[in-house]
Formats: sequence, structure tokens, C-alpha cells
Amino acid sequence: MFDFIFSPLQKGIQLMRQERYAEAIEFFTALAIKKTREPEAYFNLGRCYFKIGRYQEAKENLLKVLD
Repeated sequence: MFDFIFSPLQKGIQLMRQERYAEAIEFFTALAIKKTREPEAYFNLGRCYFKIGRYQEAKENLLKVLD
């Protein structure tokens, strides 16, 4: 109902808490593209990919947090 008040990061976190990982990935990916140095986007992308068993993509995104 009030989705317009959430930032993409907040919306992605909300979806992740609801275990809607594929949808959360879309929000975090958009944020990472828009703001290339957004460590929270990459961290949460890594978490989502890990939860759905896509471990290589999880690793790649988590490593970007350290860059």
C-alpha cells in the first residue's frame, strides 16, 4: 500500500525478510547498477543468492563488498 515511501534498498530488505529472494534480487541489482559503489546492495545480493543456492553469484557479490 505504501510502497512509494521505501527506497529500493528498504524494499529489497523487506522482500528478503519475506523470503521473496528473486524479487529482492531485482531491487538490489537495480540499486547496484544505479550506485556502483553501494556495499549494502552487493551484501544483500550475496545473501539472496546464497539463500537460493546460487553460491558462485553469492561469492562474487560478497567479494565486491570488500573492494
